[in-house]
Amino acid sequence: MLRTYPELGPPVIHPVAASPAHIVGFLGAFGRSLAEGLGASREYERLRAWGVPYDTALRTAFGIDASPSRSRRRSVQPIWFAGKA
Repeated sequence: MLRTYPELGPPVIHPVAASPAHIVGFLGAFGRSLAEGLGASREYERLRAWGVPYDTALRTAFGIDASPSRSRRRSVQPIWFAGKA
């Protein structure tokens, strides 16, 4: 449910003037992000073509480490309640 407050009046939108420096900065960041995404996509497709499993190819292409929860499960000590140790 959207609440309105009549005592405040209608919402006012202040336009933001976009300077050439802001536009150039945005386009540069957008271009770098696009190139990084395309590079990751190419790497993923190359790995899949070599027969690498789906999850491994995704983790490798995007630079994601193996799931830390799997390796930590064995090292975590159980919590004992009511003074039992």
